[in-house]
Amino acid sequence: MMLWVFRSPRLLALGFLSTGIGVVTGLAATMLLFGKMHLLTAVFGVSLVGEAVDYSIQYFIVYTGAGQAWEPRRCARLVRPALTVALVTSLLGYAIFWLMPFPSLRQIACFAVAGILVAYVSVLWLLPVFLKTPPAPQSAGQAAMFAAAGRWLRACASLKACRLFRIVVVVLLIAAAPGWLALRADDSMYLLAQRDPSLLTQERHLRERIGLGGGTQFFLVEGESAERVLQRLEALSARLEPLRVQGELSGWQSVDQFVPSQRLQ
Repeated sequence: MMLWVFRSPRLLALGFLSTGIGVVTGLAATMLLFGKMHLLTAVFGVSLVGEAVDYSIQYFIVYTGAGQAWEPRRCARLVRPALTVALVTSLLGYAIFWLMPFPSLRQIACFAVAGILVAYVSVLWLLPVFLKTPPAPQSAGQAAMFAAAGRWLRACASLKACRLFRIVVVVLLIAAAPGWLALRADDSMYLLAQRDPSLLTQERHLRERIGLGGGTQFFLVEGESAERVLQRLEALSARLEPLRVQGELSGWQSVDQFVPSQRLQ
């Protein structure tokens, strides 16, 4: 698509250059802070930093439309406000991952924040160095495409100034308000693996026929420290033991069976 729009393999290569610099920086920052990197971080990190190619595309659009009036530094200043807004919103979104108590998510936050930040800087400081000469004259197809995009943007701008449009927006916001009030948060891990009810029924019947019963169940035990978690695990084990004696429970595995709490020791 970039080749079709910009008609230049050079611009495509420069777009991948800024993104590649961001990927390498994200990798280096993650290794520096964590010493190792999860495979999940590499997969998601590279895809997240891939959005940094949008920064290059915005710069290339200014470059293509400037013609002989092209001035690299001046055009970089023109595109900087839009890139800064995109950067700030991305950084805020990925920084939330750092608050999660999962090392892999924190690594993704580190990878994405460092990579996107450096990609942003490379677009404003590095691309003007490589694009000093004015672009080639636009072809008829390019000119028509940019003219159509300009007309569409001007139509959107005029629509926003229309009184009827504002009234419609207000009505839609009022109509959506009950739905917003009905929103509820649910962080249940079972939502990550939603299965067909009929399949669950067949699985339950099959387990009963072959004697597996209800299958494996899990308890999530939390605490403000490792010692507190072990103590609560021991309390849970004490409640499960009578069920095992009565034959209602075949057994269980728990961390406290291998590492007793300091209080019990």
